[in-house]
Amino acid sequence: PPAETSGSATIRFSEYLLHGPNGKSQLTRSFNSMFGGPSIHTSPGGTLRITVVNELAAEKFSTRGHVNGIRLIDTTNVHTHGLHVSPRAPGDDMFTEIDAGASHEYIFDIPKDHMPGTHWYHPHFH
Repeated sequence: PPAETSGSATIRFSEYLLHGPNGKSQLTRSFNSMFGGPSIHTSPGGTLRITVVNELAAEKFSTRGHVNGIRLIDTTNVHTHGLHVSPRAPGDDMFTEIDAGASHEYIFDIPKDHMPGTHWYHPHFH
């Protein structure tokens, strides 16, 4: 996948038609219209900024009040694994809600002594 090496990236969350190896297709969601989002490179001691743009269509009726079922199907956010960063906004707050048509900037201050490695991110809205 393409890589962002500037310490900042804009990722767009939208519907995506995944074509499986068996010839079948499935409508799903993805970042930047690809299976797996773009690689984003940063360095220890740096600040990583990720702007998430939610390009999903708004729900036809509100499901905000639903408790025990599928709800807010047009809402997303981002959660990281492997980064030793704050769990509070504007960092890795998995309770952030990015509604359809909205955007949100995450700011991750990477510690100077952060271990190198491959870390990952994914939608994590509950």
